[in-house]
Amino acid sequence: MNKIKIVYANTMDYGFALQQRPQHIMNSLSKMGYDVHWINSKKESGKAPDRYPNLTVWYDWENFLRRNPECDVYFSSWSKRYPDLNRIKTKIVVYDSLDNFKQNEEAEETMVSKSDLVFTTSQLLYDLRSPQHNNVHMCRNGCWSGFKDKIGDNLKPQDVSGDYILFSGAIGDWVDVDLINKLAKQFQVVVAGSYFGGDSLSDNVKALGSKNYVNLQTYYKNALVNILPFKRCQTADYSNPIKMYESAVFGVPTVSTDIPEAMINNNIIYTASSHNDFIGQVYKAIKQRNDPIRKEALYNFAKENDWMVRVNLIDKEIRKLL
Repeated sequence: MNKIKIVYANTMDYGFALQQRPQHIMNSLSKMGYDVHWINSKKESGKAPDRYPNLTVWYDWENFLRRNPECDVYFSSWSKRYPDLNRIKTKIVVYDSLDNFKQNEEAEETMVSKSDLVFTTSQLLYDLRSPQHNNVHMCRNGCWSGFKDKIGDNLKPQDVSGDYILFSGAIGDWVDVDLINKLAKQFQVVVAGSYFGGDSLSDNVKALGSKNYVNLQTYYKNALVNILPFKRCQTADYSNPIKMYESAVFGVPTVSTDIPEAMINNNIIYTASSHNDFIGQVYKAIKQRNDPIRKEALYNFAKENDWMVRVNLIDKEIRKLL
């Protein structure tokens, strides 16, 4: 049987240090036997593609198209790439709907209309896309539950000492920086992620910048608590935070504001609707952190939301259409 040729045209470079949902999905599909072609965001004309088993990384979309005018599956998670569909002949178009940014709503609707298969990462996104398309499937974010056994107990962050609570992810205007700063008056708060704007973190916050994906797991493993300090806004409400799965791999509890995807899992995730409530929930999570029943529930939550569960769904739906 011929390999299924799948093209992922992205707005980020492939890389090995930074691993996000697109990399997890495409790497997994390549291991399942798909012929994966990743188009880097940064154009480097004349640079030859890098080839790995069942995965090729291209540095120039035009160069890729000259050699590959046809594919089986065009897969994208960025709505504004819909003009690509005028350039390549494909059997099916898959759109992975990850967010609902107000400024992109028109492009989102266009991309959905041009797709044969749509995945969504949250319930609100599913409710939004379902009336727009007749083939929409829920496919939330996930984690690699096996990391629990790969990160040894002696591996600890080299730039943090003592107990800390962790926020992993980008700082943007959807993050409640005021809440983080309040927490930093009572706890050592570590932020591992890039700054994209919004309010400034106080000097009490230990901001480390982005971390290599594998190294980031040591920060999860050694944290007292993982926090999701999001504002109630369109961006956050439609999101499905990957951090609540990744921290669960190590039995580390998560405290979140009352965004919808956290509330769906409020038997696992501690949730709060105010700053004072959030701080109280952090204390509660720390107190219950080593409870064996809660730890086991977190381990099971991670297994139920493993990336292979997601990728098997994606593979199944693609093969139905092909």
